[in-house]
Amino acid sequence: MEKRVCRRIKAGQEVIFSYDKTKRFGTLINCSEKGMYIKPSISSPVNPAYEIRIPLKGELLRIPGRVVRVVKHGDCYDGFGLELTKLPKSYLKYLIKLDLIHES
Repeated sequence: MEKRVCRRIKAGQEVIFSYDKTKRFGTLINCSEKGMYIKPSISSPVNPAYEIRIPLKGELLRIPGRVVRVVKHGDCYDGFGLELTKLPKSYLKYLIKLDLIHES
């Protein structure tokens, strides 16, 4: 059994992820201080890295990450796990708020 370094927090947040000039949409299923799992809206091949954009009130979080896990069933790409490569302080604040919401 694989042990995670950080506890995952449920998110359910719509996100934008991009590689070069290609922009795609999906749902942030869960996240932590070290990574996140995203389910794309449309199945397509996965790139080695993405910039994740999380739209919030008055702010757009931009978080770079590299793909470390791909979930695929047949020819469909169902999701991918990212290791976050740079954490803005605003992302850590986002995690705290998300955790408080799901504890209530």
